[in-house]
Amino acid sequence: MAKKEKQDIEQRIDTGVQETISKTEEYIANNGKRILIIVGLVVVVVLGIWAVKKFYFDERVIRSQDDIFVSQQYLERDSFNLALNGDGVNLGFLDIIDTYGSTKTGHLARYYAGICYYHLGQYEDAISMLNAAKIDDPNHTSAAMGLIGDCYVDNGNAESAIPYYEKAINKGNNLTAPIYLKKMALVYESLGNYAKAEACYVTIKEEYPQSQVAVDIDRYLERAKAQQQ
Repeated sequence: MAKKEKQDIEQRIDTGVQETISKTEEYIANNGKRILIIVGLVVVVVLGIWAVKKFYFDERVIRSQDDIFVSQQYLERDSFNLALNGDGVNLGFLDIIDTYGSTKTGHLARYYAGICYYHLGQYEDAISMLNAAKIDDPNHTSAAMGLIGDCYVDNGNAESAIPYYEKAINKGNNLTAPIYLKKMALVYESLGNYAKAEACYVTIKEEYPQSQVAVDIDRYLERAKAQQQ
């Protein structure tokens, strides 16, 4: 009996499968043209996306790298106005931002523009550019946060520099972290918070003893301690 039930079940399954196949074949037969059109459209869309990426975006990336090169050279020579605004022939960082928008090159141009604005004494513009720059490189991110801190200090708003120096320290490496620790300590001293300044100097002494900043750190450490007595 069980064997017969099993055979009946298998037969019903086979029948169902055959009916499904038949219906599918019938649908394809009746709608073959429509299916081919849909498949063709999908292929066209996929190829179109590939072509746009290959021939437009890839070419645009190459062009953007060429365009930013001259401005980078001006920046290296401390020609900040030329780097920022261009020389009449080559694009400046501001032009590159307008042209390449949210691309990696566009964000790199914002970072460089922030550096230029800082050296030109235009601190608010520098802060705006550096905050807008979305950069993957942690070293660039650390430098950008540290430079925002410098902008606030130089603009007479030292207290606002502290969270940016903290970000610069967290994103930094063994070379840059102690530099920003010392800058933050000096800010704390200027605000009369000598205990926190001392803590920064102790961190430099204990965690970055090989850094250049640590060479004379004992002098700063003793000064911060003396101010608390």
